[in-house]
Amino acid sequence: MDRTFHATVQNVPIDIDLQEGTLSFFGLPSALFWLNPSLYRMLAPLIQESGRELAQLLIAYESSQGTKEDYEFMVEKLGPTFEEGFLAWGRAVGVAGWGRFELPIFDKANGRALVRIHNAWELRAQSQMPYQWGCPFLKGKIIGIFCHALGQSCWAEERVLEGQPHTVEFLLSASNSTISGEIERLRRQAADQKQAELQTLEQQLIEKQRTILQLAMPVVRLWDGILLLPLIGEIDTHRAALLMDSALAAITKHAARVVIIDITGVPLVDSHVANSLIKTVQASKLLGVDCMLVGISAEVARSLVLLGIDLGFVQTFSTLETGLTEALAKQNYEITSRSRTANPTARTPNKKR
Repeated sequence: MDRTFHATVQNVPIDIDLQEGTLSFFGLPSALFWLNPSLYRMLAPLIQESGRELAQLLIAYESSQGTKEDYEFMVEKLGPTFEEGFLAWGRAVGVAGWGRFELPIFDKANGRALVRIHNAWELRAQSQMPYQWGCPFLKGKIIGIFCHALGQSCWAEERVLEGQPHTVEFLLSASNSTISGEIERLRRQAADQKQAELQTLEQQLIEKQRTILQLAMPVVRLWDGILLLPLIGEIDTHRAALLMDSALAAITKHAARVVIIDITGVPLVDSHVANSLIKTVQASKLLGVDCMLVGISAEVARSLVLLGIDLGFVQTFSTLETGLTEALAKQNYEITSRSRTANPTARTPNKKR
């Protein structure tokens, strides 16, 4: 028993193999899908993910492939003129549910044409759905066929007609624009935009890093003319450069005369860190400012000796307290106790007379 169903509709041979579960249309393997939800749900997320404009061009490009065969083996053979052959082709693909085709204008001499499609399958698939993307598949087919018909490159402007459900028009005209060219333009535009975004992000990152470094290297005004620069954590290349900048900027801002650099919180003082400290002290001296180095532990002192680093030109102290006492003395302040009966531990700097 023959379990294959054969039919011919609008000159289109249709074969359905009931046993194998296959369908052929014009002799080509085919499949039948619901426009909505099946096709809509397949296409919508892909278009949203890649972006509407690029997705439209990609779909149009792929649908335009093979239109030479459509033109030569179908349009030219289905009618004595291009207009009749095209409309016959339209009736043939209408059997597959693509829509009803009209050709109100075909002016080969001036490279112009107007194609109108009623019940366009793409519009029907998107009907009353939240995301719309037009008819890029049909647009690619029309552009491809009419490039061959007009004998030159052409472009189609798409317009969905108001008041006529699921009806779209394509106004074709000679043009240097191509689908592949538009895809390349859009990709270059996206690449340029991405590059600009990356540069902006990079600049923002640099600014954030600078802010973090500044917060990690604060300058504290301890007293009139006396600044404290506490260092905490490892001193890398960026922090080393910021060390001198922060010190010199604060000296100028506060008219400082003494700067105390506290390295109590620096876990490792190597030659790199030591050189940064030396340069900061030397630059400060050029501004007439005395620098003191405090917080030098026995381990740090041993490391500096082993590295052969000479800090003989700068005053060093083991604790911040001793350094601050010396700094106050340089500014002609002295620390005197308040009433011992009231608070024997409280002290305050007083100007020497």
